[in-house]
Amino acid sequence: MLEAPVVDGATAGPGQLDLRHVPQIAAAQRRHARLMRRCPHAAEAFTTAQAILASWWDEPWPEEIIWPDRLRLMAAGNGLAWRTAARDAVTYPEAVTLAAALADAGVQQRLLDEAGRHQPHSLADVPHLVGELARRLERPWIADRLTVVTTGPLNAWVRACVRTRAGHKPKTRSMWRVPPPHRPTPVSQFLAKSSDRGGTPVQPEPAPLPDSAEDAGRGFARGLRHARAYAAEYGHLCAPNTVRVDGFAVGLWLANQRTAGPELAPERAAALDPWWNPPWNLWWQRIYHRAKALAQTGQPLTPERGFPGTTENLGTWLYEQCTTYSSLHPGQQRLLTELGITQERARGAAPRRRNLKAARRTAVDHARAYGNEHGHLCAPTSARQDGFPIGKWLHSQRVRARRGQLDPALNQALTDIDSGWTPPWPTDWQREHHIAHTAVAAGSLLDPEAGFRNFDDLTGQWLYAQCVNYNALQPGQQHLLARLGLTKPLTATAVPNPATRHPVMETGLHYARTWAAEHGTLDLPRTTHHAGFPLGRWLVRQRHQANLHRELFDTPWPHEEALARIDPYWNPPWA
Repeated sequence: MLEAPVVDGATAGPGQLDLRHVPQIAAAQRRHARLMRRCPHAAEAFTTAQAILASWWDEPWPEEIIWPDRLRLMAAGNGLAWRTAARDAVTYPEAVTLAAALADAGVQQRLLDEAGRHQPHSLADVPHLVGELARRLERPWIADRLTVVTTGPLNAWVRACVRTRAGHKPKTRSMWRVPPPHRPTPVSQFLAKSSDRGGTPVQPEPAPLPDSAEDAGRGFARGLRHARAYAAEYGHLCAPNTVRVDGFAVGLWLANQRTAGPELAPERAAALDPWWNPPWNLWWQRIYHRAKALAQTGQPLTPERGFPGTTENLGTWLYEQCTTYSSLHPGQQRLLTELGITQERARGAAPRRRNLKAARRTAVDHARAYGNEHGHLCAPTSARQDGFPIGKWLHSQRVRARRGQLDPALNQALTDIDSGWTPPWPTDWQREHHIAHTAVAAGSLLDPEAGFRNFDDLTGQWLYAQCVNYNALQPGQQHLLARLGLTKPLTATAVPNPATRHPVMETGLHYARTWAAEHGTLDLPRTTHHAGFPLGRWLVRQRHQANLHRELFDTPWPHEEALARIDPYWNPPWA
């Protein structure tokens, strides 16, 4: 902690804190000493209080007049670095007061009673605590400011206090642990930056919880290394969340850094691509990089001619940017200018000319290539064939075919490639059937009584799900299963594979029923295995999915009823 410095004798010079005119500091020191003697958690509470006050330090609160006046008396004439360095000294009296409140067992118990042993969503859920802090800090106006806050170190402490004192398994090391994003920058860093280069540099004091700080630093360095590898290959950092580099989920890591937003350290943000987190949608940035890559090959982008030489989608997108140029973000306009698309040229942009016959021939050629490679045209919407979005294109054609709007010639061309390209059931089902058919044709024997272990895990689970739901299938689907050799009498002999790593819902429900039939409940430990199946972990995942679905959507979770029939209290609203 930063002890209140005392300057004796001469008037403080530049870079020094003159505390002779701040009598509150001496009184706070005496209260701090008493708190350290009487409270076992005084040190941790003071660290938490400093983090909370540091988060309030730069808030534009016009009602706060005590700190600016105290800062003027302490360090008049100093620059911004010394203003920040003086933060702990200026807020020292309030830090002692706040630490005493947080460490007070009575305050904690009243918080627990007020929260009702539930996790508060915001400080508005605990108004008595906010009022108590405002009273002790002698700032009645701060209550209204805090009730609208949903994040920050005070919110984190409130949730950790309720979680710890309520007897639940804590998710943090203790209620006094300050999360890394909420830890204030050590004062020594500001002092070192503002010290005279010719003099002796200020030795930095050890940061709180250095083990966590070092782990976070190593984690960021690892993510940055993979992000640079991605940027070296693609020229940007606007990666989708599903992208992985050498097994590292760099897309998800970048998404987490964007979520951090202002909490990300400036030096870390500077280490990334300048446009890694643009103030516009990432899809815009990704398409822009496609245009930039084309321009770097020497292909000129000519708006006045309708962008010849570009693909249909890219040319259409470039024309849309020209028509909305004046409404674009200034940064977007600067990026387009780098491609040679200025405001003057954008005014004279011509629409992209579409050759529908040529575009259709190209799409059919890609569909034929996909069919030759995979044996079917039930491609997922994310599928691409030589860079062409064949999955999305086939989906559009299916929609038109079901509406009766598809050109008969195009319908016939796609039927010649795959007679089941537009089935009356989901294309995912048709695609899985084709995979199973290929496996059977290759010599895999149907073994429903053994859990379809002759097939790969995913295909075996799909086959078992068809056996369980056989009566609910359409006659056409039953006919296709019969072509595999999977008839109705044979489906009755199917059993699940307990060794599966990708259990379908039907597999989990089978073991849940047999367990409940024996024990009468689905309340079981996470580590429980039943007949070789990890039923405990499976139920934990289902509860997580059900709770997440409840938070995001208004409709019930699709499998809620099936599990509730086994045990009505399989996912209670309490712990």
